[in-house]
Amino acid sequence: MNVSVGASILAIAQEEPIRQQLLIGSIRRFLRNEAMLMIVRQLMTASLLSLALTSLPVSAHAQGAGALAYCKEDVARLCKGIPPGGGKLIGCLKQHENEVSVGCAKELKAVKTKMGK
Repeated sequence: MNVSVGASILAIAQEEPIRQQLLIGSIRRFLRNEAMLMIVRQLMTASLLSLALTSLPVSAHAQGAGALAYCKEDVARLCKGIPPGGGKLIGCLKQHENEVSVGCAKELKAVKTKMGK
């Protein structure tokens, strides 16, 4: 029986490299298939694009929130009824530049230098 067990182990050990070679061959054929390669590329591109897009709103929102954070009270006081967008609120604050708070005036100056105006 010992000889039989040894022969079985030897047969399995000899089959293992064959299985590995078959698996490697299958992987190579899979990667050579241009359709599969195209799908892998598309998935990688989509993953990178979605990663970039999901991180974008957070940074854009953080910039927008910090840009005129000190002007919120001035906007509520001086620019009632003016809808945000298109630079309308900044224009209103510029019209009232002598009435805005010190913090808001500094932020408006920073925005002005950033925009080159």
